[in-house]
Order: sequence, then structure tokens, then C-alpha cells
Amino acid sequence: MDPNLSQLQAPPGAKLGHFGPEGKQVQYVHPHVWQREAAGDGERIVAAPKDQFVDLMLKLSACLEPPFSVLYILAIPRKCMPGRYQLEQSLSYKELVSMLAPFTEYLEGDARHHLWIYSFTSAVTLVYDQHNLIYAYGPLEKYIQTLGEAGLTEGKVEIPFPHMHNYFREFDSEEERFIESFTWKRTDLLPGVDD
Repeated sequence: MDPNLSQLQAPPGAKLGHFGPEGKQVQYVHPHVWQREAAGDGERIVAAPKDQFVDLMLKLSACLEPPFSVLYILAIPRKCMPGRYQLEQSLSYKELVSMLAPFTEYLEGDARHHLWIYSFTSAVTLVYDQHNLIYAYGPLEKYIQTLGEAGLTEGKVEIPFPHMHNYFREFDSEEERFIESFTWKRTDLLPGVDD
């Protein structure tokens, strides 16, 4: 969808939209569920929370051992260069929280990006994508306990079809601030992976 057109159809912060009863775009809110699914030779958890995505990512990160790395994938840029932005330094858990918390509204409210958190010690990844889904690899039972404590229940994760990804000029300055606030190594997007 045209990044400018979506602004006319959805209120700022409606990262994922679908058609409501009157044929107009409305924000899609997941039903606050999680499910197990096959992934490679093992399994992963897919979580579809209704809100507080960054907070949940941080709670799931607390199931893992630091240090952490962050990969920020800017797939649909409006100000900066598109690409995979790999944070150059590793982070403690406290530093990870300090990095992401100030950008919660931006990360949760716009679909121009994906966010990956990697634990070097645990050697596993958490992925927060533009569909407001969280993919968790690694200690599944710990994740399930954390998701339960956050009020999620086991259920079917689905994405509406058709659906829209929305990009808002209100967040353009935050895109620049997020990129400029940290030291990154940028590489090109991976077609079919970062779309």
C-alpha cells in the first residue's frame, strides 16, 4: 500500500489494519493468544498480543542470558536508507530496556520495520514483526510461563486477509532519531526475508 495513502485511511498508531463492517480500514487487534509451531528442526512460539508489544519483547528477553544484540530492519523507510541495521555494541538487559523503552510508541505504532533481539549466550532470537507478532525461539516453556503471566492464552494465531500495513509521517522524526541515537552497521535488505 502507498505509504502516504495509508495515512488517510487509518489513525496514527494503527500499524496493522483490515476492513471493518462499513468497508473502511480499522485497526486490527490480535486476540492476545500464543501458539506453538514447527520451525526448522524444532519449534517456536508465535505470540499475538493485543498491545504492549515492546514490553512483552523485553519480558521474553528476560528469559534469556545477556549480552544482547539488536537488529533493526527498516523495510519501508521514509527518511533514512532502507536496510538491516545491526547494533555494533552488545547490551546488558538493563541497557536493552533503556534502548527500546523511549521508542515504544514508534516501534508499536508504525509498520515500516521489524525488530530482532539476539542473545549471544543463549544463541536464540526474538523477532517482533510488522504484523504485531512476536516469534520466540529457544526456551519455550519459560516463554509460555511469561506469556501466561502477561495474560496471553494458548490459541490460534491468524492475520486477517486482506490487511494493510500503515506508515505515518508523524513517526518520520522518530525513524531518524532511532537510527541516529545508536551506532549501527547497515547492510542491504534481504529480499523475501525482510519484506
